[in-house]
Amino acid sequence: MINAIKKLTSNVSSFCFHSASFLLKTSPFLLIIFIAFGDRILPEPYGKTSVNIRKSITNALSIEDSSDTLENSKYNNRRSDKIVDEISR
Repeated sequence: MINAIKKLTSNVSSFCFHSASFLLKTSPFLLIIFIAFGDRILPEPYGKTSVNIRKSITNALSIEDSSDTLENSKYNNRRSDKIVDEISR
């Protein structure tokens, strides 16, 4: 009886380990699929979440021209140039 319980617990723990290992290996792939195709495949709240995540990633990776970018190509810092001009006066 004790051997049967040990074998059962060994099988259960082995199954849990293999399931967790499989999930850890496939989760990055599933996340990429969710972000890329979630709005086409999933129902409304999940599809909208997928679109929002994709837009957030795009905004974070894109570099936009802001008014603080400098005209001075050597130093490329307009704000610092203004401070230097004010100090030198």
